Amino acid sequence: MAKSIRIAAAQSPVGRDPAVNGAAIRALMHSAAQQGARLIHFPEGAATGYVPGPVAKANWQVDWAAAREQLELTAALAGELALWTVLGGNHRLSGAHRPHNSLYVISDEGLLVGRYDKRLCSYNEITNWYSPGFDPRAFDVDGFRFGCVLCIEINFPELFLDYLAGGVDCVLFSSYSEDPVFDVTARGHRGEQRLDQRLGGGAIRSDHAGWCDRPAWHPPGQLPNQRPARARLRGSGSRGPGTGHGIEQGPALARYRTRGSHLPGIPRR
Repeated sequence: MAKSIRIAAAQSPVGRDPAVNGAAIRALMHSAAQQGARLIHFPEGAATGYVPGPVAKANWQVDWAAAREQLELTAALAGELALWTVLGGNHRLSGAHRPHNSLYVISDEGLLVGRYDKRLCSYNEITNWYSPGFDPRAFDVDGFRFGCVLCIEINFPELFLDYLAGGVDCVLFSSYSEDPVFDVTARGHRGEQRLDQRLGGGAIRSDHAGWCDRPAWHPPGQLPNQRPARARLRGSGSRGPGTGHGIEQGPALARYRTRGSHLPGIPRR
């Protein structure tokens, strides 16, 4: 069992075109693999896009065929790079059912091994935009157990306590929001529950703008007014009850102040 694991918290551009999103995702995957990451974690909506506000959402149509194609390309690259990949996107359901807001979990063999569907949705989301999920999602990489949450779920400590009881070492938290209170809340969960969160994701957190707390590598094209994400994290509060090993955070890979959306329906429900 490994004593540490390197994670890339990637803040990719999140737009409405799945092909543009997919190209950015795969570029960051290459960069993460070159720097020794075993897992890369993307924001909410990274693959399919995400649009803010009720008017925009009401008129937004996901290109499901393009989204599916991009997910397949991304999964193939994950297998080629031997890189676990967790990325957000809408998941299409059958008939007139609204999609899930999801995180796809792709293994280092390029297989879609799990999908987390956001369980706790806002009133507007549940009324107009999304279908809720019902189950937690945990998976193991190199002896470390990871859990998943999305967006406003950061406000519900019972989700983190449930993962803690299940032996999760690190919660991957993806968000599209730029509200810094999410960062504060995640740190609180981490301090109280001894769960590492990757904001990106105590949770790791991945959001499209990216807030983390230590200097990191700045990729070509990064906007100069953006703060770097945390570079690495060992021990000191990052230890979960399952293994007692430290989580090492790899370099943050990119930050763009652009916005975005969905993920392909592999399989449909």
